[in-house]
Amino acid sequence: MGILKTIFNNTAEPRGFWGRLMARGMNSGHARQAIWGIGLMDIPTGARILDVGCGGGGNIARLLERDASCHVTGLDHSSVSVAESRALNANAVESGSCDVVQGGVQDLASLFPPASFDVVTAFETIYFWPDVQGCFRRVHDVLAPGGSLYVVNEEAVDTSSAHRWEGLIDGMSVYEPEDIVRMLRDAGFEDVSRTDETRRNWLCVRARRLR
Repeated sequence: MGILKTIFNNTAEPRGFWGRLMARGMNSGHARQAIWGIGLMDIPTGARILDVGCGGGGNIARLLERDASCHVTGLDHSSVSVAESRALNANAVESGSCDVVQGGVQDLASLFPPASFDVVTAFETIYFWPDVQGCFRRVHDVLAPGGSLYVVNEEAVDTSSAHRWEGLIDGMSVYEPEDIVRMLRDAGFEDVSRTDETRRNWLCVRARRLR
């Protein structure tokens, strides 16, 4: 169990050799789910996008592929993930259409001015956020009025199979879909809706800041 716990803890914060492998593996392992989620997103032309918990940077690339006029900022508290994301998106970083910043979601207020982004994405990451409702409030504050947060999770419509990971990964918490919706509303979002892909057990929750 010791080596397995070490490996799986790299899903929360990739470190060292196993962390590099995990970051790269997540790019491919979550690809279909990410493509599904991005297909549900309403992204304005030229949008300023923040991808929280960007991992290996695969979703930064997918968001830029969808609309090259957008600017995507990746955020991750792992130095390994930041390096992997920058390497994967090196051309976009060089051209100025992408930045990758090291930091945690709880640090948003100190990293970015209010209303900095039109879209915030969170793929497979809210499980690891400390004080998740407080973090939702911080996301709300960095969104511009009319902007949207998209939370995309797997094993998330029926969460019974997901709870097994809580014992393997330190600090992980699995949330029921209705609890995610409630916490987003309590955090100040005024238009919250969810899309379920029940066959694959995928969930996408959209929350908008209206004013």
